[in-house]
Amino acid sequence: MPLLADYFLKRFAAKNQRQVSGITPECMDLLVRYPWPGNVRELENAVERGVILMRGEYLDVPVLPLALQRWARDNAGSADMEEPATLKDAERALIIRTLEETNGNRSEAARRLQITRKTLLNKIKSYNIV
Repeated sequence: MPLLADYFLKRFAAKNQRQVSGITPECMDLLVRYPWPGNVRELENAVERGVILMRGEYLDVPVLPLALQRWARDNAGSADMEEPATLKDAERALIIRTLEETNGNRSEAARRLQITRKTLLNKIKSYNIV
């Protein structure tokens, strides 16, 4: 999820000629925890809307669609204890899950994650994924 959100953020920042530095931790936490009933298109639309409405350099919760904000408010105290604690933990978990889904095929995992194989190998090394 963090990789997809970042991809959409960069894409829509360029399209809308916006200077964007990233996504706030609170916003990324919401993006990771939200169930996404509309799948990738819903994420894409949420990030695009956020980029258009954002005031500062970081995408934050108040510029996301109201449905996400309501869900965040309604589920504020119910964060699952098994959810990743940091963005690095979430990224590591995503890489591990993708590698499992591709039976260890790193080229296919990199394609699915929309990163280069070299970037994937660097992340595998930095996260000590065996």
